[in-house]
Amino acid sequence: MMTKLQILLVSILVFLLLSYKINQPFWGHHEFNGVYYGMIAKNYLRYGLWATKGGQVNNLYPVPASEFNYHVNHPATYPLLLAAAFRIFAASESTARLVSIVASVLGIVFLGKFITALYKDSVSWLAVVAVIFTPLFLYYGSLPVFEPLLFPVVTAGLWKYWTTRRIKLPWSVISISFLAMLIDWPGFWLAIFLAIYEFLSLKRRRFIGFLIGSLLLAFLLILAHQFLASGSAVEALKSVFSYRLGISQQPYTTLAWVRLLLTRSRAFWGLPIIVAVGLGFLIALRSNQKLAVFLSAILGLSLMHILVFRNITWYHDYMLYHTIPFVGVSLGSLFHSVFVKTKSKVLVYTLCGFLVATTILATSPFFIALVSMHGYKDCIEMGYAVRISQTPLTFRLSEEKAKECPPFIGFYGEKPFEVKAY
Repeated sequence: MMTKLQILLVSILVFLLLSYKINQPFWGHHEFNGVYYGMIAKNYLRYGLWATKGGQVNNLYPVPASEFNYHVNHPATYPLLLAAAFRIFAASESTARLVSIVASVLGIVFLGKFITALYKDSVSWLAVVAVIFTPLFLYYGSLPVFEPLLFPVVTAGLWKYWTTRRIKLPWSVISISFLAMLIDWPGFWLAIFLAIYEFLSLKRRRFIGFLIGSLLLAFLLILAHQFLASGSAVEALKSVFSYRLGISQQPYTTLAWVRLLLTRSRAFWGLPIIVAVGLGFLIALRSNQKLAVFLSAILGLSLMHILVFRNITWYHDYMLYHTIPFVGVSLGSLFHSVFVKTKSKVLVYTLCGFLVATTILATSPFFIALVSMHGYKDCIEMGYAVRISQTPLTFRLSEEKAKECPPFIGFYGEKPFEVKAY
């Protein structure tokens, strides 16, 4: 088990590493999410839960209730949580990132607990240290989006599932699975894969029934809330799933998609981690059949949203964040195997240090380039101009910028404006 001191030190390390840009404007790679969901959170505070019906109003500046536009592509849980944080700490970049940072800290702690529960030694938890120093975690661990929020919930669900295998009806696992589904669509895979694994192994029928029942209940609750708020949930979901499944025509081939996925995996994880994960998974497959089946279920859970909904993977590289639990347990398998064969903690600590060092060396050029991207800086400057202007401003922008900039202008300007494309 991880000791309290280890948990404390890892938590502090994660918090410090993820706080390097906590006050920075939302001008970085994929930080569109910060202004988009931040604006929805602001609108909860501006109009109140009663007027919005808890729905995600995404208007970019104050409008009458009759002109509300609603975002219905995702459940409202995350924006509501963000609004609560804004109410307590003020609406700012640091508050939005703090929510994700706290979630990432909890996710790493739960992952460490899960790994030690799997391997029952005093060294396998070091896998989380290796995960922490990857570009994927260092950059996206503080991004104001759903993925960091799902990470601790899914990992806690896996941990509690493994530690309650002898309980006939583990309500903690059912509750955590239900919460994961209410946070975002990828959270549904937790209940699905736990039910599949349960059917193949322990066969607790009532437990499987409750998992399936919680899945149906969560889906119906999300639909009902979206219909109550906007009146158009079913049609919106049809268009969303059509787009995400890749039914609509997109500018890529399957081969191009696979190549991009592999390139991104190497960039965000680093070749040393990928090789170590492969070795750890192979060791698990050869040494322990029950563990191998469970790790395979975690692999499926990690990849299913990426593989099924190819379009969002093409545009959103942070979908790789869902692979963190599998990477962690596979690295834990490698460390555990080395410890069992050598009985040397020093060797495992050395291996972990080597893996961290080589990962930093291999990925630092990419990470430095990633954090140096300020692609939305001009959009934010327009928002500042709107905020201080006494009259509504009109911006003439290229077609691309006319699509990109309005959410940034709205979040930072908070006043009416107009954008015209040329």
